[in-house]
Amino acid sequence: MADDVSRIDNNRSKTLIALDNLGDIRAVRLDSKGSLSDRIARSIYVNQVTVGTAVVALSTTSTTISYVKVKNISATGDVFVGMTGLTTANGWRIGVKEETPVIRASNLTEVYCLAEAADKKFCYIAELL
Repeated sequence: MADDVSRIDNNRSKTLIALDNLGDIRAVRLDSKGSLSDRIARSIYVNQVTVGTAVVALSTTSTTISYVKVKNISATGDVFVGMTGLTTANGWRIGVKEETPVIRASNLTEVYCLAEAADKKFCYIAELL
């Protein structure tokens, strides 16, 4: 194995980044509960969606992910992000040109968006596994 690099993340969990025998990057994370996870991102998925006052999933196709970030790219109006049962009262409000923190989810079909008005745009980036 090549040189390993260890660092402490902002959330105080330790991440060890190493190269495997084929030279591919591998991340091994020790989370705040002391659990180890070993994962390699298959790829990054980016999409842009237009949303209105009806709740819509980020994707209608089952897509396995480890995380997603959503950004409101509308010129006016807020977009809301959440899980099942999303409303403007319980969703994460994203103002114009703002974005969510990393949302841990296992599938794009489990994350929902809606807007205060019709024809609002948002984009998202997700790590596919």
